[in-house]
Amino acid sequence: MKHDTSFGVLTGNAIETISFKAGDVIFREGDNALDLFVIKSGQVRIQIGNRTVAELAPDTISARWR
Repeated sequence: MKHDTSFGVLTGNAIETISFKAGDVIFREGDNALDLFVIKSGQVRIQIGNRTVAELAPDTISARWR
């Protein structure tokens, strides 16, 4: 069985695409939890202070937690 990794079933076709550069802050601890992120390429590092608590790879779903 082939799996669909396009996430179209979750996002639909009219989803906004946002690109970030290396080192950009996507969100900060305490921000309102309003967004769902699908990482299509690159990596995302989740940090609390200077401590890395997770590294997310392509085809990963993440959200802002509050």
